[in-house]
Amino acid sequence: MSNQTLTFENRLRKLESLVKDLDSDIPLDRAISKYEEGMSLAKACQNDLEEAEKKILKIVEKDGAAVAVPIEKHEFPTLF
Repeated sequence: MSNQTLTFENRLRKLESLVKDLDSDIPLDRAISKYEEGMSLAKACQNDLEEAEKKILKIVEKDGAAVAVPIEKHEFPTLF
Protein backbone atom coordinates (compact mmCIF):
# COMPACT_ATOMS: atom_id res chain seq x y z
CA MET A 1 0.00 0.00 0.00
CA SER A 2 1.47 3.36 -0.99
CA ASN A 3 1.68 6.35 1.34
CA GLN A 4 -0.98 8.09 -0.75
CA THR A 5 -3.63 5.41 -0.02
CA LEU A 6 -3.05 5.34 3.75
CA THR A 7 -5.02 7.54 6.12
CA PHE A 8 -3.18 10.08 8.24
CA GLU A 9 -3.70 7.93 11.32
CA ASN A 10 -2.34 4.82 9.58
CA ARG A 11 0.69 6.75 8.33
CA LEU A 12 1.36 8.03 11.82
CA ARG A 13 1.10 4.53 13.35
CA LYS A 14 3.44 3.17 10.68
CA LEU A 15 5.88 6.02 11.31
CA GLU A 16 5.81 5.32 15.06
CA SER A 17 6.53 1.65 14.34
CA LEU A 18 9.48 2.58 12.11
CA VAL A 19 10.92 4.80 14.83
CA LYS A 20 10.62 1.93 17.31
CA ASP A 21 12.40 -0.38 14.82
CA LEU A 22 15.18 2.18 14.36
CA ASP A 23 15.70 2.23 18.13
CA SER A 24 16.49 -1.48 18.02
CA ASP A 25 19.67 -3.19 16.89
CA ILE A 26 19.14 -3.69 13.13
CA PRO A 27 21.60 -3.90 10.24
CA LEU A 28 22.65 -0.60 8.71
CA ASP A 29 21.07 -1.31 5.30
CA ARG A 30 17.69 -2.03 6.95
CA ALA A 31 18.03 1.06 9.12
CA ILE A 32 18.67 3.24 6.07
CA SER A 33 15.68 1.73 4.27
CA LYS A 34 13.43 2.29 7.28
CA TYR A 35 14.74 5.85 7.65
CA GLU A 36 13.92 6.61 4.01
CA GLU A 37 10.45 5.14 4.41
CA GLY A 38 9.97 7.16 7.58
CA MET A 39 10.98 10.39 5.88
CA SER A 40 8.45 9.69 3.13
CA LEU A 41 5.73 9.01 5.70
CA ALA A 42 6.65 12.15 7.66
CA LYS A 43 6.38 14.24 4.48
CA ALA A 44 2.98 12.71 3.67
CA CYS A 45 1.78 13.41 7.24
CA GLN A 46 2.98 17.01 6.97
CA ASN A 47 1.08 17.40 3.69
CA ASP A 48 -2.06 15.98 5.34
CA LEU A 49 -1.76 18.47 8.20
CA GLU A 50 -1.28 21.38 5.79
CA GLU A 51 -4.37 20.33 3.82
CA ALA A 52 -6.40 20.01 7.03
CA GLU A 53 -5.29 23.48 8.08
CA LYS A 54 -6.53 24.90 4.78
CA LYS A 55 -9.92 23.27 5.33
CA ILE A 56 -10.19 24.78 8.79
CA LEU A 57 -9.98 28.28 7.39
CA LYS A 58 -13.25 30.07 6.90
CA ILE A 59 -14.17 32.78 4.45
CA VAL A 60 -15.22 36.18 5.76
CA GLU A 61 -15.89 39.45 4.05
CA LYS A 62 -13.55 42.33 4.75
CA ASP A 63 -13.86 45.61 2.86
CA GLY A 64 -15.97 43.92 0.19
CA ALA A 65 -13.48 41.13 -0.48
CA ALA A 66 -13.56 37.53 0.68
CA VAL A 67 -10.64 36.77 2.98
CA ALA A 68 -9.62 33.46 4.56
CA VAL A 69 -8.99 33.70 8.28
CA PRO A 70 -8.29 31.02 10.89
CA ILE A 71 -11.21 29.76 12.93
CA GLU A 72 -11.09 31.19 16.43
CA LYS A 73 -10.86 28.79 19.37
CA HIS A 74 -14.12 30.07 20.86
CA GLU A 75 -16.03 29.23 17.65
CA PHE A 76 -15.22 25.49 17.77
CA PRO A 77 -13.59 24.71 21.12
CA THR A 78 -13.71 20.95 20.50
CA LEU A 79 -11.18 21.32 17.66
CA PHE A 80 -8.51 22.70 19.96
